[in-house]
Amino acid sequence: MTLQPQMTEPAKPPPLFLCLMEFPFALRGLLRSMRFDRSYSAEPTGKRQPVLVLPGFMSSDRATQRLRRFIDRLGYTAYPWGLGRNRANLEDMDVLLAKLDDIYARHQQPITLIGWSLGGVYARELAKQKPRLIQQVITLGTPFNGITAPNHVAWLYALLKTGKSAAEPEAEWLSSLPQPPPVPTVAIYSRRDGVVNWETCRESVADDMHQSIEVRTGHIEMIYHPTVWRVLENLLPGMTGHRSKK
Repeated sequence: MTLQPQMTEPAKPPPLFLCLMEFPFALRGLLRSMRFDRSYSAEPTGKRQPVLVLPGFMSSDRATQRLRRFIDRLGYTAYPWGLGRNRANLEDMDVLLAKLDDIYARHQQPITLIGWSLGGVYARELAKQKPRLIQQVITLGTPFNGITAPNHVAWLYALLKTGKSAAEPEAEWLSSLPQPPPVPTVAIYSRRDGVVNWETCRESVADDMHQSIEVRTGHIEMIYHPTVWRVLENLLPGMTGHRSKK
């Protein structure tokens, strides 16, 4: 087991210029994904294993549609989360736990969870509650090692939660978030992230079950960028060593 370098100071939000570059980066990633779609020609090697994709804060299944379509092309069965916009409602966990049961019953195979940003928070907690049903957890720009650290969407979260009391179960849930679930996990992060501090998106330890992978993308761009897609292509069960054509 290898300890990752720890932050010596409290996490700070990303530099403002990176935040301002988020939408240009996202457009760049979208265009690159479109070109990648047209040139990708590798044979699918998945065997319809289930993959549940969870969107980020204030996004929906529409944002992850291209990623899910790519996962389907690899030979897997990609599922949307099906709960509209991700508004950080803790009540969604009960629905997602039931969804895991349904997907597992349908496939009789463990499920890979891919969570983008806040979606990765849900993914890690789902795996802690039902590890028997989970193949692995992959997070994309998820600040699980500093969910309460300053970031560039905290104001929106605070606005949505105005007037709502912080429930004790939620506080307990968040406090245990840095602890990885008892399943293989991969934390994908980027130093170019303009929304959350990249250092909060890595595992605290690196061992055979838990690893962190760095990419060079923006936060929003992460779900579109072909580099991330190729990483996912090699992480999904049955895809080890497989490479797509550029």
